[in-house]
Amino acid sequence: DSLCRALLADRAPDILINNAGTLWYDPFEKMPIDEWSRVMSVNLDAPARLISGLLPGMRQNSGGHIVNISSMLGLVPQRNMTAYCASKHGLVGMSLALRKELSPKIGVSVICPGLVRSNILNTAKAKGRTTTRRDFPKRLAASPDLVAKRVVRAIKGNKRFVIVTGHARLARLAHFYVGWLLDLNQMKRNRRRQSEAPSTS
Repeated sequence: DSLCRALLADRAPDILINNAGTLWYDPFEKMPIDEWSRVMSVNLDAPARLISGLLPGMRQNSGGHIVNISSMLGLVPQRNMTAYCASKHGLVGMSLALRKELSPKIGVSVICPGLVRSNILNTAKAKGRTTTRRDFPKRLAASPDLVAKRVVRAIKGNKRFVIVTGHARLARLAHFYVGWLLDLNQMKRNRRRQSEAPSTS
């Protein structure tokens, strides 16, 4: 709220890009509930608060544009990232609903990149928010410059929904058309993991 007041002290911005993101990368049952609240606060609540605080000023301008950076995981579920997926799904839904309320005077676009070269996983490791030693596959990761270009294009064309990278588009199509098959495969893998886990009885 104080940030919004500071931004509005002179003139409301014409463009708002909500790009903050954080995650917890481990099974849901290992996640402290405070971590759930933290992920939701950064990934979903903060964009909502910024939009709410800046909308009155943007309406007084000749127009404006809101860009929410979601994720491929706002469209496709991923194990060990329940809070992140939930927050990014929420951001997609919020963006599309806001677009129906605000466009075309105030454009609203939601960007769903696949993997992006960033420090989000390294930060999670440093903060003790994951136990994995793996890294995301760099060969599938897009550069921040590519995402920025897609954002600019979305603003210029008032694009509703943008998926960045072929990998992300393929993942979404697979989830849409053969989600049942992917789910069946995951159930088989889970059954194997659960049978190998030590018994608690």
